[in-house]
Amino acid sequence: TVSAMDAGPIVAQTTYDVKTTETATTVLPTLFEIGTDLLLQQLPAIFSGAMTMETATPQNENDIVMAPLIDSTEGQLQFWKDTAT
Repeated sequence: TVSAMDAGPIVAQTTYDVKTTETATTVLPTLFEIGTDLLLQQLPAIFSGAMTMETATPQNENDIVMAPLIDSTEGQLQFWKDTAT
């Protein structure tokens, strides 16, 4: 068990170049599809026991990028600032 967010060994990994025209709304379905494909490719190895926490690739602790904590103010609608365009 890994008790940290986005931690633990890597079972599968790929890259995706986000285009400057993409938004969170448009890129999410693409990333979901990529992640689903990676998961489906790895499931046989996971179920057979060939892929385990011990055989997966450890994450490099030197590559960690800390993100600021999200607080409740980020969920507030500010109609005078936010627009639909």
